[in-house]
Amino acid sequence: MATQTVMYRLAQPSAWRREWELRRDGEVKAQMRVPSFRSSAQAQIGDEPVLIERRGRRRPNYLLIDERAGTELASVRPDGRRRLLQLDGHAYEWKRLGHKLGFGFVGPDGEPILAAKVRAGLFHSSGDIEVDSSLPVREALWAALLAAYMLIRRNDEQAASSTAAIVAASSSS
Repeated sequence: MATQTVMYRLAQPSAWRREWELRRDGEVKAQMRVPSFRSSAQAQIGDEPVLIERRGRRRPNYLLIDERAGTELASVRPDGRRRLLQLDGHAYEWKRLGHKLGFGFVGPDGEPILAAKVRAGLFHSSGDIEVDSSLPVREALWAALLAAYMLIRRNDEQAASSTAAIVAASSSS
């Protein structure tokens, strides 16, 4: 990312809980709980409770909803072969940015407004999310939560398919 960015650290405080925190300069800016067997997640940005809903299986929509008002704050929806983040009247495409940068949301000019990389271990995951500093803080946290949720779920799906392949291979021998 060529412009000024704000760095958030995605941290999982306990390997035994499916809870993550977005931290900036050591201070918790948002918290998220991602249950294993539900398609939604609960999050908190300051005192604002939000819900992340995944709708659909093959080409899912991801909605960030204000729990108090029930209004949609941001979303990631399929658009042909692309997935677009709808944020404050603007659309940003979800793309793989390369091995070192991970995934991110890219503006119409081709420059990323967010780059996220989540590393997953056996029981623990963490990562870094860089957001363009021109985004207002609230919208930056919305985009960061959606990106973190999508990557955590992606890692879950990869782990499940790896496990299924191992079980299939061992049962056929």
